[in-house]
Amino acid sequence: MSRWAVAYAVCALLVLVLPSVFSGGPFSARTFPFLGNSAAARDAVPLATAVWKEMNTTGRPPITEGGALTYDAKDGYSILFGGKHFSPNHNVWHLTNDTWKYVARKWTFLRPTVSPPARDYSMITFDAKDGYVVLYGGATGSGGVLRDTWMFAAGNWTNITNAASPPPRANSSFAYDPSDHYSVLYGGVVGGRPMNETWTFSGGNWTNVTTSLGPGPRTTAGLTFDPKVGGVLLYGGCTGTKDTWKFKAGVWKQIFPKNRTSYPMCDDAMAYDPNASLAILFGGPYSLGHPRPDWKFAGVPPKWSTISSPVTPPLRVIPPKMTWDAADFCVLLTDWADQSGNEVSTTWQFQ
Repeated sequence: MSRWAVAYAVCALLVLVLPSVFSGGPFSARTFPFLGNSAAARDAVPLATAVWKEMNTTGRPPITEGGALTYDAKDGYSILFGGKHFSPNHNVWHLTNDTWKYVARKWTFLRPTVSPPARDYSMITFDAKDGYVVLYGGATGSGGVLRDTWMFAAGNWTNITNAASPPPRANSSFAYDPSDHYSVLYGGVVGGRPMNETWTFSGGNWTNVTTSLGPGPRTTAGLTFDPKVGGVLLYGGCTGTKDTWKFKAGVWKQIFPKNRTSYPMCDDAMAYDPNASLAILFGGPYSLGHPRPDWKFAGVPPKWSTISSPVTPPLRVIPPKMTWDAADFCVLLTDWADQSGNEVSTTWQFQ
């Protein structure tokens, strides 16, 4: 084939694919929410110069522990739900069912007509196939755990719980897999007992896909879809381990990177950054006393390494929350208490 024929074929392919990417077709950000919009992608910062930045935001949520954060690709903003709010005047925590949205460095308190009951440490992700945010389970603050499922779309919550839902739990890991078109839920805790179940969610239905091979019982592991790995990537969790796993087509497979993080992490947060083509991992309270809280994972070949940034979000005693925010084309991180336990409410972006 001549070079002109090759060039013609490439142009023809672009004519077919690009309109789909930018208008909501099968290759679009609606299906792969981490793609973001074209304008933001053109202005994206290369990894070599990407850094952590603390944002001066308009408005901000109260000091919160155990909230659930994800990006809503259908509505075009990140949302934060629930958790425990701290009342400085009374020195007490109380559960909340508040919903906040974040876009363009602005936090806005939403007022849905119906909301899930108050909870903390629930699981949340955006289900691109079904086109809505999915919230599952969480803790009641009095030792109880929940098993209800809610959808969030166009600023409203709807209870979509059915009889086939997973057993009650909190502190699980939850991420959407756009290659297999379902959300993956792993682990969690009930009655102080870590779990090792794997569930998928698609079309409003839950399916138990647990097998004998898997990461083992754990809570609050880092979990995100990584296209370079070709599946959902899991790291660590509250078991004292620093192992890395991949979930693809219903099967768990352990990955053995060239380098590993130098210490186990618990209550860590992880999100895939399509601009950098890397999974970004930020350590939770278990990382206290270690020099670096932030790591990056390169899928080919698999390798963990620390992130070089002149400024890094300080380590926290309360688990951070992190998501890829396609509207602002950044990894978004929220946290609420420093190493001394002083209550703060900050927003960071990696871009």
